[in-house]
Amino acid sequence: MLTVLSVVGTRPETIKMAPVIKEIKKHSDRLSSVVCSVGQHREMLDQVLQLFQIKPDYELDLMQANQTLSQLTAASFTGLDKVVSETKPNWVFAQGDTTTATTWTPRTSSEKLFRARARGQERGPASPRRS
Repeated sequence: MLTVLSVVGTRPETIKMAPVIKEIKKHSDRLSSVVCSVGQHREMLDQVLQLFQIKPDYELDLMQANQTLSQLTAASFTGLDKVVSETKPNWVFAQGDTTTATTWTPRTSSEKLFRARARGQERGPASPRRS
């Protein structure tokens, strides 16, 4: 059986990852689904988790009052390291360009794990702008 670790941190990440998580769970005969919530934007994240009926297997709750981005990033590296060590996933899924997606990449590279990254619309100078 393959283990798939889905990592979510923010509300938009969870909205985009919910269909992926649901689909993985449909194949429980050959896929083991593990969901890890980093816990950024806790109140908004909890609303979406409840809406899609997703119960994380791991709740890292990394956000602290007056926390800097550097502190959040360091805590995310440490928290995700523990989850990967415990779950030993074959695949790791994350979404976006956030701290969550940024911090899981080095860990999965060092373990030679397969990783997938869901992305929304590309942004940048060449992207169409909405008015």
